[in-house]
Amino acid sequence: MSKKTESIEIRVSPELKAELARVSAGKGRSMSETLRNLIEGEVAGRGQPQPQIGETIMPTSFFTRATRAALFSLPVLALAGVYLLSAQAPAAAHAEIRIFFAEVDGDGDNRITLPEVEMLLQDDAWQAEPDCAASGEPCTLADYAQFHFNRADADGSGDVTYAEFEAVNLRDWAEDFLNADADENGVLTVDEMVADWLLWAVEVPDELQEDGVTLSAACRARIDAEQVVGIAEACDLAHEGRLRIAEFDANRDGRVTLAEYLRQ
Repeated sequence: MSKKTESIEIRVSPELKAELARVSAGKGRSMSETLRNLIEGEVAGRGQPQPQIGETIMPTSFFTRATRAALFSLPVLALAGVYLLSAQAPAAAHAEIRIFFAEVDGDGDNRITLPEVEMLLQDDAWQAEPDCAASGEPCTLADYAQFHFNRADADGSGDVTYAEFEAVNLRDWAEDFLNADADENGVLTVDEMVADWLLWAVEVPDELQEDGVTLSAACRARIDAEQVVGIAEACDLAHEGRLRIAEFDANRDGRVTLAEYLRQ
């Protein structure tokens, strides 16, 4: 007769173990329960989170992403899995998220309601993309507001607290990091930052022109071939890539880790 359960050994860094313990304690779970829930979610094929309310959508990676199970192949990606799949992320008191929350929270009562989300979209003159219907995305302002409001309202209470708002933003940013990390080694380089921006920019009419960027034939060849290494120099965007790295690079080592990207 077989055993009812089996064990899996996972070796992680002390920093990741401490972070996992903090996430688990915040949810009233053991670390084993948190990891088991993540694995069960992978097997069940949970959907990926969508971009957050009112924020510019960061582009998809040059390369097709591996399955979500591959998140656990490196400690940093296992930590990203905690952000992506758990209902709450650790509180970070993040300045940019605080400002964004205050912008949406029109009446200043520290809770976001659906009408406030709709008002923000109206103020920003939100419009659906031309191919919205074909993409299956919400195509009216009301539907778009409802969709993203539901993502943030984790407990279904009908309003969004700051903790819920921060959690959904951090999960989205963790996914942005994974999308940009083309070689999946847990850090972002200048080339990856540039490649991530270029893939988005070439799909947005007038974006490159507005930013004064002209793509050479060598640059376009790299984009078409999905070659990330060397793309910053080939596209004459190395300086801009270094500036983007500097925005997050707290220890100034020329690379960006997940923790730095989330400003933890």
